Amino acid sequence: MIDRPSTVLIVGATGSIGRHAVADALRQGYAVRALVRDHARAARLLPESVELVSRDLTRPETLGPAVDGVDAIVFTHGSTTSERDVRDNDYTGVANVLKALGGRRTRIALMTAIGTARPGVAYAQWKLRSERLTRRRRYRQGPNRPRPHRQSSQ
Repeated sequence: MIDRPSTVLIVGATGSIGRHAVADALRQGYAVRALVRDHARAARLLPESVELVSRDLTRPETLGPAVDGVDAIVFTHGSTTSERDVRDNDYTGVANVLKALGGRRTRIALMTAIGTARPGVAYAQWKLRSERLTRRRRYRQGPNRPRPHRQSSQ
């Protein structure tokens, strides 16, 4: 049973939410590994203490080194272009990373999207499928949907 993870893999570490996740994990004392597409960009954006692993979510055969030795995975990545890109990254990418774990249980935090249950929206449907994937695998933590909030007038 996993108590407190020591090494956290953050997928999407160079994005706006991902950079916050990296900073928060480092502040809490975790070792952080970042799964990135663009190593040079990540080196510019992330602290030197972050281990950078350049891999492609759509190529499962490359993902083993990214997940080796991690105790937790935080998915903050996302796609905004074509339906194919959303499917390949937001669903298949999650499936590939989970498969690379080889059945090893680890904590999972999946940042998805508001409105994933809306029928007919391809982006939302692929996000919902990735949520179901993490639930089905019975990881220690599942999907996290952002919640709308109101800014205080004070």
